[in-house]
Amino acid sequence: MSVRRRLVAWIALVAVLATGAVVARAAIDRPDPTPPPRPLDRAVTAALRKPAPPGVVARIRVTNRLFPAGSVRGPLAALLGDGARGRLWADGEGRFRIRLGTGIGPVELGVAAGRLRVASRLPAAFLDGVVGRDPFGLASRRRATLPAVRRALRPARRYFELSSARPTSTAGRPSYTVRIAPRDDGGLLGAAEVAWDARSGLPLRAALYTRDQGAPVFEVALDRIRLRPVPASALVVRRPPGARRIGPGPRRSPGGERAPRPRPTDAAPARIAGMPRRFAQRLPGSGLVAVYGSGLGTILAFQGRAEGPLAELARPGLGLPEVNIGGATGTELASTLGTAVGVRSARTLTLVAGLVPPLAAENAARDLR
Repeated sequence: MSVRRRLVAWIALVAVLATGAVVARAAIDRPDPTPPPRPLDRAVTAALRKPAPPGVVARIRVTNRLFPAGSVRGPLAALLGDGARGRLWADGEGRFRIRLGTGIGPVELGVAAGRLRVASRLPAAFLDGVVGRDPFGLASRRRATLPAVRRALRPARRYFELSSARPTSTAGRPSYTVRIAPRDDGGLLGAAEVAWDARSGLPLRAALYTRDQGAPVFEVALDRIRLRPVPASALVVRRPPGARRIGPGPRRSPGGERAPRPRPTDAAPARIAGMPRRFAQRLPGSGLVAVYGSGLGTILAFQGRAEGPLAELARPGLGLPEVNIGGATGTELASTLGTAVGVRSARTLTLVAGLVPPLAAENAARDLR
């Protein structure tokens, strides 16, 4: 090859490498895609009316900073931990399955055929409950209109500051993010954020913040998202071998006698922990639920039979701190966002929960005893 030809070849090679470097640098510097700005009501309406994708397969990440170190012990501490990672499978009809790797082994959660199922292998347990055929209201979502969305947002704006639908990029997809903050008494809650895919309407991220922390204390986010059909077999949560089934219990107490009927709604105390009763309703065959206080500092109270999944939350030995509630031993789950207290006797169960400090929840539980 002549010197001239070699020189031309070298110049061509340098030009190709330089062009490749420019293209690569442009790809690196290119920002993630973001959608065009839209008012919140129009962005929400568009998301609700988007045709559901044929299916979703994605990675899921749960970040948990709710529980101070040492506040939860034993298997429950391993389960809650600092978070978990796993996979999500979903179809376009509201059925889904999530598999998470936790400190106690894999945990699965799913909704299909009108039932909610949760399965763990250590300890081996299987929760099976009814949620209805359309728990997420997909049928009504697809008929959403702009006036209907505006009507739905109007009362929300009375209690919350809603940001605009901010154009963002989430998991590499164009998205909208809205920040929600309580106007008045928000209890321990500072704000929440929700992000959804601008193209498909798929929820991509949800996060909760306390009043004094800039980073979320709880976050669920999707990543590596693929929109494709999902086989029905991928949505089934199976009962682990030898797992104890947790579900609606017998209608009689462990001693054989019939459990006491729930008190009538007007028998719910007028005030607990200094908060007035705002609502009370008997649940068919389950017990009595009442709401006290206002705003996000509200306390939710439940009283009923000591059976079923709720009663398991008040069972000693789960690693929850024990507290004295009116002479009875209760369990307490305290987090940076709120507190739940459960007191279980041979036949009855009392639960209180709210975005409130432990002292407020304990006082409410004592007033209900």
